[in-house]
Amino acid sequence: MRAVGMGILLPFLLHPLQRGKTCAEELERNGWSLPRCVAEREMSSLPHRSWREIESYLLQHPDTLYVLTFWATWCRPCVAELPHLQAAYTALRDSFPLQIWLISLDFPPEGAQQAGELLRQRKVFLPAFWLSEKDPNQWIPRLNPQWDGALPYTQAGLRGPSHAAFTSSEDVKDFVRKAYVTHRLSHR
Repeated sequence: MRAVGMGILLPFLLHPLQRGKTCAEELERNGWSLPRCVAEREMSSLPHRSWREIESYLLQHPDTLYVLTFWATWCRPCVAELPHLQAAYTALRDSFPLQIWLISLDFPPEGAQQAGELLRQRKVFLPAFWLSEKDPNQWIPRLNPQWDGALPYTQAGLRGPSHAAFTSSEDVKDFVRKAYVTHRLSHR
């Protein structure tokens, strides 16, 4: 088996898994093996990403609608909307190029581990990261200067529409459909 380097692995981790499959199982099915540090993620914590890494990736992939959901394990409305996000993605994923990313703002040093455990317990299989930024005043204005940092917060891409909290998968689907129309118009 070939070992997977982080340059090759990053795009894989940004795409959803088949229902019930782990990253290791999916990669192995395609003839790849996971580095130990990534395999351990499935057992414990989320991968760390800086805002610069996320922003750079999104700018390089303009054909896909990336819905960014900022959340934390200590935020009840955040946790309540997780199944709605998963259900909406499952319903819409074959309709157009779509990714829903969960970006955890949990506190270090245990934040990434707590977030990973909660997602696993709740059977949420969306791509998820722990944002490794110390100062929100450095990255929030680059995302949306109007956002006050309240959670949950969802935004379509780097400049798309935003939403504060979803109470149903239908709400999420409506938001995503409208965001997709806006996204397509802005990338013509």
